[in-house]
Amino acid sequence: MFYIIRLRHFITSIILLFSAVFAVSAENQYFLADESEIIDEIIIYGIRKSFKSSLDVKRRSDNVVERLSAEDIGRLPDLSIVDSLARLPGLTAEIDRGVGNAVSIRGLGTSLAIGLLNGRELVTADRGRGVRYSQFPAELIHGVDINKTSIASAISGGIAGTINLNTVKPLEFDDRAVAVNVRTTYNTVAAEIRDADSTGTRGSISYIDQFFDRTLGVAIGYARLDRTVGTVRSNIFPYINSFSDIDGDGMGNDEIPSGFEFLVRGGEDERDGAIAVIEWLLDEHWTINYDLFYSRVENRDDQRGYRVGGFTFGNSFSNPVVENGSIVALEGASIFDYGIKLSNVNERFTREDEFLSNGLNVVLKLENWRVSSDISYSKVDRVQQFLSLKTEVHDAGGNQLTSGLGASFDNRGSIPTFSVSANLTDPLINLPTELGIDANAISASDDILAVKFDLVRQFDSSPLSSVEFGMRYSSREKVQIIRAQYNFINSGDRSPVPAYAILPDPLGDYNGPLDRFPRGLAFDINTVISDVFGVPISPLESDDTKPLSWQVEEDVYSAYLQINYQSELIGLPLSGNLGVRVVRTEQISRGTQLVKDSSGTQTTPVKFKKYYTNILPAVNALLELNGKQQIRLAVSRAISRAPLDDLNPGFGLFSFGGASEAFGGNPDLDPIQSDQIDITFEHYFGDETAVTVTYFYKRLETYIDDSMRKLDFDIDGDGSNEVADFYQPINGKGGVVKGVELLYQQAFTFLPAPFDGLGVYVNYSYNDSDIQITKGLNVQKTGLEGFSRHTGNLTFWYAIKGFEGAISYRYRSHHTRRIDGSDDLAINDDESHLNLKAGYLFGNGFNLFFEATNLTNERYETYYQLEERRGRNEDYGRSYTLGFGFKI
Repeated sequence: MFYIIRLRHFITSIILLFSAVFAVSAENQYFLADESEIIDEIIIYGIRKSFKSSLDVKRRSDNVVERLSAEDIGRLPDLSIVDSLARLPGLTAEIDRGVGNAVSIRGLGTSLAIGLLNGRELVTADRGRGVRYSQFPAELIHGVDINKTSIASAISGGIAGTINLNTVKPLEFDDRAVAVNVRTTYNTVAAEIRDADSTGTRGSISYIDQFFDRTLGVAIGYARLDRTVGTVRSNIFPYINSFSDIDGDGMGNDEIPSGFEFLVRGGEDERDGAIAVIEWLLDEHWTINYDLFYSRVENRDDQRGYRVGGFTFGNSFSNPVVENGSIVALEGASIFDYGIKLSNVNERFTREDEFLSNGLNVVLKLENWRVSSDISYSKVDRVQQFLSLKTEVHDAGGNQLTSGLGASFDNRGSIPTFSVSANLTDPLINLPTELGIDANAISASDDILAVKFDLVRQFDSSPLSSVEFGMRYSSREKVQIIRAQYNFINSGDRSPVPAYAILPDPLGDYNGPLDRFPRGLAFDINTVISDVFGVPISPLESDDTKPLSWQVEEDVYSAYLQINYQSELIGLPLSGNLGVRVVRTEQISRGTQLVKDSSGTQTTPVKFKKYYTNILPAVNALLELNGKQQIRLAVSRAISRAPLDDLNPGFGLFSFGGASEAFGGNPDLDPIQSDQIDITFEHYFGDETAVTVTYFYKRLETYIDDSMRKLDFDIDGDGSNEVADFYQPINGKGGVVKGVELLYQQAFTFLPAPFDGLGVYVNYSYNDSDIQITKGLNVQKTGLEGFSRHTGNLTFWYAIKGFEGAISYRYRSHHTRRIDGSDDLAINDDESHLNLKAGYLFGNGFNLFFEATNLTNERYETYYQLEERRGRNEDYGRSYTLGFGFKI
């Protein structure tokens, strides 16, 4: 059945493509952009030019590189940088609310790839070191280079690879250029639910010019995005040990989810982005380059529904259904000592990120020497908060029910079913009880100051083409401060939600696949906070939140020597580079240790220092077999430093008579070091056609995993240590990551008109790994975070006489991912997306654009280790974008 569904998607792709192709009249005219290229008297531009440019870079590079090239000013192949990157071999997108935010290379997770902007390291306010690429407007990025193998002259820190975003270089353009794009997007789910608008807008303007006989180039650009957000989801919570044989089969303790929820989410994302670039040729020797990138991203979501919890302990169940030791269905859950909670929830998530990156580069060119210096500064600030208002079920007299409630779920179908024993829409029995910001009011910042110096000596004779030497120093500081707020209404003071604050069903006109669940009570969040709780929103630091706050300073000193060569091997051209990079890392971590026991609470500031040095050799070789075939070999050692969040030296220790437990970070983590090899065979049939095969192998000496260790603590301060169970990240067992990447790219120029404008781009990656990890509440080990065994992309494109169209199918097999940024992991089910784009470029510089994403209406679905332990099921709908632009 799986393969039948995939075949149906493929056939649909062909039908949609040819429908678009033949809808265009043969009378359409060419549009020759400034950056168009002429091959055999055929003008190419747009998506065809992007694919050709990418292939040119791949062919010429010494190391294994993928290139994402802009089709024109402000026009990457997709509206999203992440969607464009996810089309490349071995790259996958991390989807959130239907939008790609981060990128994984070769299944190694987002934190193991280093992100750069114009060759400079990027900061991140997200967990770990992975970059949130959705903060970069695609309209302001002119190209992206993905280096999958290491070279000595490149910044260290990415075992998986390096993703380098590039802005425009104004002196590379022949003349002044102004480009404007305006687009509107319609989302099918957002159009139906009440908390979201049906449409969003985006626009951009770019200006490029040259002055003083082309010695001074200037580029500025601005992009604005207002994106509507709308999703409907069900969610079953992670499975944990019930410590009882629930079904009585004598097979041991069964595992059970602690509850479930149903939520409707709507809101909007706003993003403002701007760039400024200056290139100045002082004379034939001196060049000065300055670039600045700024973005501000604001997310606001309201979600409404209900949450059912408290299944785990102290309850009796009728008709439990157990598969492989997991409760997959329940009927008639009844309250005993701990009780089931039936809560309406009306919640608001807000996040604002402000990002700035700028750098100054000075280059001196002499006869055989090139000297360059670079100074850069990058910073991001984040303010984030998740606020939750809850109701509890009461009787007619206003007394909270502590018995007689029940709930059930059945998780055996593709979409679960839920039921509850109370009417959750009745305001007379569902009374507000709690306002909570549960240690998730986050203020975070990350900044990097870097200075770099490079010296290149060129040689005219073979085999030595040049020698490079360089040094780099970077100072990074990442800070996180956690605050919380809890307000409870005493039982005698509780009253119903005022009638004027009650809202209609948040599902609105939604009739999608998740329109099958009981409804909850929706109300205006601001009104209930002011009129019912009567308190300001002012989360504060406390003893409980201090162990979650931390500061990490990281200084990195590095130097490299690299030899570039051009020679021959058995009469065949051989080129490449070899070198070594020495990297010294010094880290200082600050946090707070909390001890809670029967005598009270004690907090203690703590500071930890960590130093280590890595020697990272790299060899890259390219052997040209003939004019069409070549082989690459890359051997290197690389590192990825531990996520800064995991270096928190703080912890919370709790001891109340039973076994003592502690939870915290680990500032003594070593980096992940990998020895790796890549072998690639490439066959080029022409400028636009190629077949490539790549085999890669990485042996990781260690991997950072969560673990419980027995450690000694002086819990009560009496000078004697007691043993506690300490849960923290550690350097666990490493292992192997390996795989094969296949690429086939073809322009069918040999076909008779009008079919000579057809082309295909297809790739497939197979990955394998023996590394297993555990995180958070997971009861079993899972694969690497972000690791998919199979990924693939298929794009058919058509470009002729002003028209261009493409239909793309993207597949990714199941992979492990974090649940909403927490420590808990779930398995993201197989993903497949079918997208369509089409456009027409008129001779006067005017263009029309259309894009449709998620045409097959895929949902975001997860499970926990075993497929019968279903987790989240979220519908985010299809999106359609229509727009226009012009270039003068």
